[in-house]
Amino acid sequence: MALTPLVTLAFDRAAAALRGRGVAEETVESFEDARARVVVIGFGRFGRMVAQMLEAEGIEITALDNSPARIREASKVGFKVYYGDAARADVLRAAGCADARLIALCMESPTVMLKAVEVIRADFPQARIFCRARDRLHAVELVRSGVDFQIRETVESGLVFGRQALAELGTPPERVREIETEVRRLDAERLALEVDGDMEGALELVASHRKGHRKGKGTGPAAAAE
Repeated sequence: MALTPLVTLAFDRAAAALRGRGVAEETVESFEDARARVVVIGFGRFGRMVAQMLEAEGIEITALDNSPARIREASKVGFKVYYGDAARADVLRAAGCADARLIALCMESPTVMLKAVEVIRADFPQARIFCRARDRLHAVELVRSGVDFQIRETVESGLVFGRQALAELGTPPERVREIETEVRRLDAERLALEVDGDMEGALELVASHRKGHRKGKGTGPAAAAE
């Protein structure tokens, strides 16, 4: 992929700044070979797990991060990660976002992610946008911004933990599945109310189910609260 003069200049400046901070030359690479169906932005623990899933299916990815330390760490296990600012359209274009089917935003900063979503929707409308949400508030902002998929980073691990705890305490497998389904449903209802701005309704939903749970002594799970 040929780089435009603007992107080349921006890259050269970034590379010079990083070298000035003692970052090794090989850490900073151009986007010459960046061609992929999926662009993964943010290559910490979450992004690496996403990349492993995709590569296991033979799906080519381009990875982008703004941390030299994470880039070096990724290279030790065979991942090639480019350095760049996810909120800049020229950098995203150079990374292959114009041809990507899906862009996975896995960075830690909600502010940077929302800026990136805005740029992607404006400049790369063909790409589906999948996002890692830090918490409920961030998830609400992402849904309102029009992303195609978002998930709070603690949801699935919390549910797996809860399943294992219930199993250890002797809850029958069928009941565990029933509880998980109900918890997911209630959480989705609560999030929908929050997206609509009905925070009071969301809190009432949680309170009513907790009340019903106490009265029924376990007949209905409380809504997920994280």
